[in-house]
Amino acid sequence: MTAKRFHHAYLIVWVCCSMSLCVGITYNTAGIFFPSVIKELGVSRGALALYMTGIGLMSALFLPIAGKLMKGKNVRSVLSIVVLIHAITTAAMALCANVYHFYVASIFLGMTMSFFLYVATPTLIGRWFADRVGFFVGLCFAFTAGGAIVFNPIAGYVIANFGWRMGYVAMGLCSLVLVFIPVVLFVRGNPEDVGLKPHGIEKVVTGAGDVRFAGASVSDAFKSLTIIPVLLYVVSVALFSDLYVYLPSYASSKGMGMALLAMIGSSAMIGTVIGKIAFGALNDKSPIGTLALCGLCGVIGVLTMLYLGVANPTFFLIGAFIYGLAYSTPTVQSALLIKRIFGLREYPQIYSVIMMIYALSTATGQSLWGFITDRRGGDYTLSFLLVAALAVGFAVFSITALLMRKRVVWTSAPEV
Repeated sequence: MTAKRFHHAYLIVWVCCSMSLCVGITYNTAGIFFPSVIKELGVSRGALALYMTGIGLMSALFLPIAGKLMKGKNVRSVLSIVVLIHAITTAAMALCANVYHFYVASIFLGMTMSFFLYVATPTLIGRWFADRVGFFVGLCFAFTAGGAIVFNPIAGYVIANFGWRMGYVAMGLCSLVLVFIPVVLFVRGNPEDVGLKPHGIEKVVTGAGDVRFAGASVSDAFKSLTIIPVLLYVVSVALFSDLYVYLPSYASSKGMGMALLAMIGSSAMIGTVIGKIAFGALNDKSPIGTLALCGLCGVIGVLTMLYLGVANPTFFLIGAFIYGLAYSTPTVQSALLIKRIFGLREYPQIYSVIMMIYALSTATGQSLWGFITDRRGGDYTLSFLLVAALAVGFAVFSITALLMRKRVVWTSAPEV
C-alpha cells in the first residue's frame, strides 16, 4: 500500500513547472508589449530593450545569493516572497511613465529570474527525486518555452482590447494565481518535512547513505581541475544559444518574408520543448551520449540553416527545429551535468556560481554575433560557422568534464 501512495514529489513537479511559466511571462511576452510602449512613451526600441539586458545581468549577479537561500531550511518562504516580488513588479510595470522605470523593474525581475531560470527547479527536483531526475528537470524547464505559447495570445488580446498597461496587470495576476498559490501550498524543502523519503530512493541508496547529502564542498569543487572543462562548457553553450535571437534577422537578410520569420521562432521553440523533455529523459540513461547528441544537433541545425535554408525555406525551418533541440542544452543539461559531477551536498551554491558565468557569457554573446556580422557588412556566415564550432566545443568540454569527475573529492554532510 505504501508503494502505491501518491507521492508529494509530483506536487513539487507541478510547482517547478509553474515557476518556469514565470520565465514565459517575463521574457517571452516582452516583445509583444514593445510596439505599444514605444509608441506611447516615445522611446527607441534599443532603449527599451536595455531593460531585458538588465534582467539578465541582475540575474547573474544575484545567483550566488539565490544559491545560498535555496540551501536554507525556509525554502517555501523564500520562494513565496520571490513569486510575490515577480507578480507585483510585473503588474506595477503598468505604472511606468518613462523608460527608466523599466530599468528599475529589471532589478527586481532579474532577482526572481535567478530562482526561476536557474536554481529552484534543479535544487527541488534533486531533493525530491532520486531517480528520473533528468526527465523531471527537462519537463519542468520545458514550461519556460511553453509559457510563450500560453501567455503571448493572452497578453496580445488584453493589449489589443484594454491597452498595454492592463496587459502588464494581467501578466502579474497570472503569476500570482498560477505560481504563488502552488508555491505556498506545496513547496517543502525536503521530503522529510512531510514524513517522506525522496521518490525512488530505494533504487539508488548505497552503503554510503542518502545521495542527497553526498558530493563536493564548494571549496573542493572549485579547487578541482574538473572545474576547467565545466566552465569552458558553460561559456561555449552560452555563446551557442545566443544565436537564437539572430535567426529572424539572418532570414530577413536573405529576403524571406514576415510570415516565415514568425515561423522560425516557433519552429526553434518547438524543438526546444521537445529537446528539454526528450534529452532530459535520455540523460538518465546515457549522459555522455546525450551531450554528444546535443552537440551534433547544434552543428546540423546551424549548418542546415546556413547552407540549405537560403535556397529552400523548408530547410530553414527544419534547421531551426534541430537547432532548437540543441538550444535546450543550457538549462537542462547544465543542471544535470553539475549535479552528476559535484553531487547534491552543496549543489545550490556550486550550481549558482557556475551559472553566473553562463549568464554573464550570454549577456556577452547577445552583442558578439551582431558585432561580428556588422564588421562583415551584414554577412552572417562567420557567426554561424563559429556557433557550429561552439556546438562541437560544448559537447567535447562537457564529456571531458564527465570523464574527469573522479578527480572531484566527494564527502557526506550531516543530514538535515
